[in-house]
Amino acid sequence: MSLFEELLPRHLMLIYQINDRIMKDVSARYPGDIIKMRNVSIIEEGLEKSLRMAQLCIHSSHTVNGVAELHTKILRSKVFADFEELYPGKLQNKTNGITPRLWLLTCNPLLASLISEHIGTAWIRDLKQIKGIESYIDDADFRDSFFEIKEINKKTPEPLCL
Repeated sequence: MSLFEELLPRHLMLIYQINDRIMKDVSARYPGDIIKMRNVSIIEEGLEKSLRMAQLCIHSSHTVNGVAELHTKILRSKVFADFEELYPGKLQNKTNGITPRLWLLTCNPLLASLISEHIGTAWIRDLKQIKGIESYIDDADFRDSFFEIKEINKKTPEPLCL
């Protein structure tokens, strides 16, 4: 807080105003729930006050991305459970970067083709569909093709995966 006070006093004043509005809203919605107020406050009260950037982010953003499904569940149920109650649906899950299915299509087209040949292309949109490949585990032709693709990939230079 001392750094903010020294370098960004106007910003800090605005943060205090934002927090004041939030605390009034939370107090009206959850009368007497001091713990909830403490959990969602942008200002950490204590011996030395501190600015809680995650809380500021959640309050001021339209949505917040948890990146992975498990990460989002942890955010919703444990880390920011009070925010999930205060702003239902704000904590969302969207995969950043490349998805396993896109990686497979881009970086291992031979394997992607083999999979599609056997179970269709639904796995490209829904990775859970790739589980269908398990029914070919005892298929000798499939296994031979799979191991042939592995050998080809070992011998060829690494593909450029963008």
